[in-house]
Amino acid sequence: MEPKVQKARLDVIDAIRGFALCGILLINLPHMSWLMDSDEPVRGVRDGGPSTILWWVQMLLVNGNMRGLFSLLFGASMLLFLAKAERGSATRAEANRLMLRRLFWLFMFGVLDMTLLIWPGDILNIYAIAGLIALPFATATPRKLMISAAIVLAGVSAFMVYQQLPKREIIANGPALEARASTGQHLASADQKQLEHWREWRTGRMATAEEIATERRARLGSYGDNFRYLAKMSWEWSIDWKGDVRWVFDAVGFMLVGMLLFRLGWLQGEASTRTYLLMAVVGYGLGVPLKAVEAYRDWHLMTGIAAPDFTMFWLPAVMMQPARLLVTLGHAGLFLWCWKTFRWRLSGLQALGRMAFTGYLMQSVLGGVIFSGFGLALWGSLSLAGLWLTAAVIWAIEMAFAAVWLSRFSMGPFEWVWRSLTYGRPPSLRIRVSAASPSRSSVGGGSACGERSP
Repeated sequence: MEPKVQKARLDVIDAIRGFALCGILLINLPHMSWLMDSDEPVRGVRDGGPSTILWWVQMLLVNGNMRGLFSLLFGASMLLFLAKAERGSATRAEANRLMLRRLFWLFMFGVLDMTLLIWPGDILNIYAIAGLIALPFATATPRKLMISAAIVLAGVSAFMVYQQLPKREIIANGPALEARASTGQHLASADQKQLEHWREWRTGRMATAEEIATERRARLGSYGDNFRYLAKMSWEWSIDWKGDVRWVFDAVGFMLVGMLLFRLGWLQGEASTRTYLLMAVVGYGLGVPLKAVEAYRDWHLMTGIAAPDFTMFWLPAVMMQPARLLVTLGHAGLFLWCWKTFRWRLSGLQALGRMAFTGYLMQSVLGGVIFSGFGLALWGSLSLAGLWLTAAVIWAIEMAFAAVWLSRFSMGPFEWVWRSLTYGRPPSLRIRVSAASPSRSSVGGGSACGERSP
């Protein structure tokens, strides 16, 4: 019975991972298809139609939460990997060394995605660093994991509030600077920058014609044009240490929560249906209203605020991590409740989840082909509603590819490369005819995939 029980536990984790990967695509497509480093929304968001509705749905239920779900699963995948390494007669020290090699190559794959695959929003290198920090907690008790996760996420919230403090000065000085500028008085460079922020908040962030034209030339050009423009952007984001600190410890906190849920058996579907229903009700009931505070702020920053107030900046910063965690747990609870209640066996999501690493990199490739000038050149032409339809097509392609591939091979192509580099020898890839069932990758196809919004 044990192999069947273990397979069932991996099936549900694979399915959740596939679900999270689908959500990650919804987050990344607006940046792939429009201005990469701007708050200017894609077409249709300000119009009050379907794209506006989808924007609110995405802000409340998708943005940040699917990345949070992936971070949970990455923490669980670390425990699965270490456990399997030890079952292979490796000591804990040897298993840790294999994990370090695994994280190193994950970082290198992130560099590949940010450069050659022209996707600056990649977060694999952030996950690799976060996994290194989370690794010592792999043997921690559930109590220590819970306390550590709470401390890390509280620290991230405090850091985000600290980053908002300069806005208080801008809000205090804004009216006076506006009055001076209206009379033609000369403003120092620092004052001019503050006045620009003040005006953006009051009128709404609008990309300039020059910004749009610059990115249009690069994105609708050749692969070389895209590479030069986007690889430079990736490098600039990578050396922004303040942003990197926030992203790394954000991931660490959720990885620790994932380890905790795995230790409790909740991610494997071992809790009762009542527990999962409670997770969903509490997660959505508390998390969605908290996320609405941030969404309401972002909507007004996008459309303009008559009288900016510092509360609208520090309050969402305080609420962001608790809100993300609650809604993420709501997603996990609802998915697992449906899995147990309706006996869902979502083969498409399971296959995609087993090949999530390949699927994530495949999304970067497809995004480049669909929106760049060397492909279909759809950059800047789709509304948010159109992007959701595009996402559905990509999901279907990826699920079909994963199902066909796994009918012949034991793991995805990039999973195979990653495992070969980790162990220093290539594993068997083709499924043996005599095998009772196809073998699975070392972490059930787990990968560190996520969005890194500009």
